[in-house]
Amino acid sequence: MKSANIDDNDNDDDNSANDDKSSNNNNMGDSNDSRHFVLDNEEPLSVIFQRAVVLQRSGDHESALKEYQFFIKAAEGCDVSPSMYAEVHVNIGAVYAKDNSNLELAKHHFELAIEYRPDNMGTAYVNLALLSLRKGSSIGADNPKIGTQCLEEAESYLNSAINLKDDSSNNNNNYNESESSDEDDDELQQPSTKTTALRLLEDVHAIMGQMKIR
Repeated sequence: MKSANIDDNDNDDDNSANDDKSSNNNNMGDSNDSRHFVLDNEEPLSVIFQRAVVLQRSGDHESALKEYQFFIKAAEGCDVSPSMYAEVHVNIGAVYAKDNSNLELAKHHFELAIEYRPDNMGTAYVNLALLSLRKGSSIGADNPKIGTQCLEEAESYLNSAINLKDDSSNNNNNYNESESSDEDDDELQQPSTKTTALRLLEDVHAIMGQMKIR
């Protein structure tokens, strides 16, 4: 089985299907989103988020995790609905997924993102699929039954991502101080989450065929 790599959710690189599945820019929600909330010390929540993203991009995952956790506490203190910052849980999950000992925590945060915003958290579903593929890659060779189960789980997650009404680009789920609706800008965006899920699903079906699961 193929190994699975989970990147952070603010990656602008042009990667393969397994690498661009969760990349987003910094846009979170609409004009009523949590970027407009300001803490008592006059620090906007968007500043905390951006700081976390910079740390995550730089590879300082421990510090990034602390900032994301601080963001969540601050957002809760401002009575911001969790649905308005569901992407933060995707990013936290991506941080935890860097360490194989924290994969259950990663899964928990991807599931929280889906719980808080079920209609357009395709990136969370794709990352859950990648976690299943990673597990199958490490265990499936020695235990075909678990390998089959992991493939079927990945298939289910990917189908969930594909069946979402939302088909937004992988770039549009995080904060951005400036938003653009320019059609030319849209043409430069990375493949949509649905497109990425479809590509991964083809890979999953190919592996299933090789293993004669279907």
